[in-house]
Amino acid sequence: MLYTPVRPLASYHPPMRRLGETIHLAALGIWLGALVMTAASVGLTFVWMKQLEPTLGAFAGFEGDHANLGAGFITARLFWFNDIVQFVCALLVFATLGAGLALWIRRSASGVIRTIAVGLAMALVSYWLFILSHELKGHLVAYWQAASAGDDQAAARAKAAFDPLHPWATRVMGAQAVLVLISLVSGCWSALGSPRAADEIVHG
Repeated sequence: MLYTPVRPLASYHPPMRRLGETIHLAALGIWLGALVMTAASVGLTFVWMKQLEPTLGAFAGFEGDHANLGAGFITARLFWFNDIVQFVCALLVFATLGAGLALWIRRSASGVIRTIAVGLAMALVSYWLFILSHELKGHLVAYWQAASAGDDQAAARAKAAFDPLHPWATRVMGAQAVLVLISLVSGCWSALGSPRAADEIVHG
């Protein structure tokens, strides 16, 4: 018999592995929950606001759709909170995955899938946080400022610039949710597997 060491750190750090996987999976779960709840809350807010048919005092001079404006004003705060949650969770997921790849994650199908899914999710959330959301917010702020000033034409131009981006933003957010879900499922599958033994017996 020949004893060949195989990734000994994987079996020498069981407490670190448990802590790392717990933080990793919890962050993925919170991240996914934030995406789903934000999407659901935004959709319901627009539906309920239209039912109320409000006239908003802060935008008294605006002759456009107050229900749509009010719902957008409210849900922008939900997206702001969602962005904070996504940023924190993404950092935790990235850090714990890096530690896991160095110390305990096995070379397996689930390990490869979780790594690819997390990598793609990180790319999308970076695009969302640092590029797309800033562009969306810029158009929204211009829309609110024009509506508050009673400048319907400027508000219409800002809304026209925002509207084409909305379907794309919805698809990006949906893709993030799918990737985070895949990361969570494959992470659970990988975490439930037993870590490799410190030594592998090779018969020869």
